[in-house]
Amino acid sequence: MAAEEVGSEIRFKSSRIFRMWRYGVGHSQLLLRAAPSGAEPRCADLHFDGVAAVQLGIRYVAPEVLLATERERAELEALAQSGAGVRHIALALRTEAGTGLVLCRGVRALLGGTDPFGELEGGEVLWSYRA
Repeated sequence: MAAEEVGSEIRFKSSRIFRMWRYGVGHSQLLLRAAPSGAEPRCADLHFDGVAAVQLGIRYVAPEVLLATERERAELEALAQSGAGVRHIALALRTEAGTGLVLCRGVRALLGGTDPFGELEGGEVLWSYRA
C-alpha cells in the first residue's frame, strides 16, 4: 500500500481487496475492510467519517482513492442535498471494474490486527486526508 500526492489529486493505492464492512448512517461513518490473507496477515481499513453521500459497490479490488471529478462531486452533492457551510471532500475509489464515490469530511487508511472481525483501535495510520 502506498500514499502519494500528485498535483491536486490526493491518492492512496492498495493491491488488496476491500469490502463494504460497515456503514452507519446515523453516525455518518463508512468502513471498507481488507481482511488478512496469506500475503497480508493484517487487516487494512479505509475509514470515512462525516459521510454525507455514497455511491458504492460492495467490493473493490486494488483501489485507488483520489479526488473525484467536478461532475462526480456535483452528482454526490445533489444526492446528499448538502447545505451550504458544510465542508466535504468528494472522493473516488477507482478500480479496473469501476468507480465508487464518497462525499465525506475525512478518510483514513489504517493497518491493524489479524482478526477480520476485530476493531482497529490503535491501528497504524498509513494515510489520512480531511476537508
